[in-house]
Amino acid sequence: MFEPNLFIKRIGLVGATSTFVAMSTFILLPILTKNVSVEDYGIWVQITIAIGLVPSIVLLGMPYSMVRFLAPLKDKDDIAEGFYTILFINILMSTLASLLILFFTPTIANYITNNDEIIVELLAIAVFIEGLNTISFNYFRTFQQIKRYSIFMMIKTLLNIISIGFFIYQGFGIRGAIIGLIISNSIILFIILSLIVNEVGFKIPKFFSLKDYLIFGLPTIPGDLSSWILQSSNRFVIGLFLGASFVGYFSAGYTLANAITIFLAPLSFMLPAALSECYSDDSINEVKYTLDSTIKYFLAISIPATFGISILSRSILTEMTTPEIAAKGYIITPIVAVSLLILGVYTIATQIIILKMMTQLMLFIWVFGAALNFVLNLVMIPRIGLIGAAISMLIAYLTVLFSTLFYSNKWIRLDFQWGFILRCVLSSLLMSLILMGLNPSGIFHLIGAVLLSVLIYFLLLYGLKGFDNKDIKNIKIFFKH
Repeated sequence: MFEPNLFIKRIGLVGATSTFVAMSTFILLPILTKNVSVEDYGIWVQITIAIGLVPSIVLLGMPYSMVRFLAPLKDKDDIAEGFYTILFINILMSTLASLLILFFTPTIANYITNNDEIIVELLAIAVFIEGLNTISFNYFRTFQQIKRYSIFMMIKTLLNIISIGFFIYQGFGIRGAIIGLIISNSIILFIILSLIVNEVGFKIPKFFSLKDYLIFGLPTIPGDLSSWILQSSNRFVIGLFLGASFVGYFSAGYTLANAITIFLAPLSFMLPAALSECYSDDSINEVKYTLDSTIKYFLAISIPATFGISILSRSILTEMTTPEIAAKGYIITPIVAVSLLILGVYTIATQIIILKMMTQLMLFIWVFGAALNFVLNLVMIPRIGLIGAAISMLIAYLTVLFSTLFYSNKWIRLDFQWGFILRCVLSSLLMSLILMGLNPSGIFHLIGAVLLSVLIYFLLLYGLKGFDNKDIKNIKIFFKH
């Protein structure tokens, strides 16, 4: 049975974890940008994007299948059969992917690593490890072992920072950073697999349910690939037309805007399992209430964050990177921040389509959005540079969101509470005026300005009666965890 209080507490725990993970990108940003060239930083960005891309294809949609089919299981033998079916298939697919990367090493090196073939060989290893890690972490998500997930995600993040930082400061450059990533991810993979074996045992699967897993999961691959094209392909197009240095400029501004996803990550992690539980119990009203409340709270945080990040982008990037990167990267931050806010609303709305198991519809929407984004990138980046990449992303995300709402509203019509959104925007505007008046510079001044602006925003929103008694009760539950 769905428990709203428990759901809110879990959102809080995953949110804290997501904040820590997001902060790691800000910690690594100065470590990398201040110790390697802008061009090498651009190569690092393209490598990490590739590490995220390949598993989304070779996993065959199995993370979705795991949540959908294994979450209701109680018998350990059934769980083991399902988990090892998925794990064994993905070991096979990850191995094939790594071998393909090795086979095309010279070509890949020519396009993204300035002919450094060793980096591509390291990429092949990193891709294999990442694929298995994705499945292992998804086990915790499937069975809502949120504390375990959070603990290991934080350990993984901390190990990544330490190992990457160590090799960078020892002078091993981007090669060393990738080696550090491989080492830390391998350690965490071994520990998690050991825990899973201890919990459900080990067995050679008979692959009884593989057909069902593939039927459900395979249609999500083009969608995931399209999602990657929409979110990340601009870096490769920028590299193709403008060079690796401009990838570095864009990525620094994007990394700052990506702070918006701190609020998005717990939603994308928690909502599918929680809503599936409500939907299985025929609690449609509970599904609608959860979705409406989630949109409200997400916008209450992400709207002021978008305003604040946009205003402070140049100051923050100057402190965290180099003047050169800040001068060229800050301009795209506001546009990307708005795009990621739209992505957050989409992530919530698309849960309705997932509940209806309309994965083909998701596929169509994402393929269309990705194709539009890719064409716009090809047209706009050569003409107006980095701004073109950011505008292309914004247009594509708006297209994806409106398409999703058009179909999802046929089953469950979401309530966006436009009066509340107006209060959030008004409070954010007043907060922004104060931020511009402060014009903070220096790390401590920036931190103080951010904390003050957060306080001012919520006081203004409360004064404008943005929250009712039920909202305040939910917020108290969130912070009591």
